[in-house]
Amino acid sequence: MRIVAGIYKGRRFPAKLAAGIRPTADAVRESIFNTLSNLLSYENIAVLDLFAGSGALGIEALSRGAESCTWVDKSRKVSYYIRNTLKTFNIDNKTNRIVTKPALKYLSSIDKEPSAAFGLIFADPPYALKTCNDVLNIIIEKKLLSIGGIIVLEHSISEHIIVPEELKIISDKKYGETKVEMFGTSDKLN
Repeated sequence: MRIVAGIYKGRRFPAKLAAGIRPTADAVRESIFNTLSNLLSYENIAVLDLFAGSGALGIEALSRGAESCTWVDKSRKVSYYIRNTLKTFNIDNKTNRIVTKPALKYLSSIDKEPSAAFGLIFADPPYALKTCNDVLNIIIEKKLLSIGGIIVLEHSISEHIIVPEELKIISDKKYGETKVEMFGTSDKLN
């Protein structure tokens, strides 16, 4: 696994992933970020990487200029892996956070100021959980996506997504058994 573009381009992730981590393939990650590069500027945005796994999506966003990232995963081994990767890449930990907690529990517990919304949210839950609709609904309910922000949702093609009226689909691609959908804010997001 390697960083595709930006200031950490070409850097390789430490080889030992925790058991059970299913990282987004380099080619899929590159496709995601090629699409995102046409939709947003990474400058001054806060990123949320839910079900973080290897942390590659958040680190790729930082490499491209995102201001900060919060990685959320329930596994202590995953948190350790991400922390180690940040050290390996010499990424400043002052503006970044690693949260060891189930993603839905983390989302439900957030009490934030309106100015603290995320400009880019990644969610790649284990496919068997089928929690994507819950994730989208909590993000909308808690107003965690900034106006003009984007949610990138990776899920099994068999999971049916019900798009909240506050969001609109801006990209929808299939990669074998995986579907990657991107949602932006609609006119109905307050």
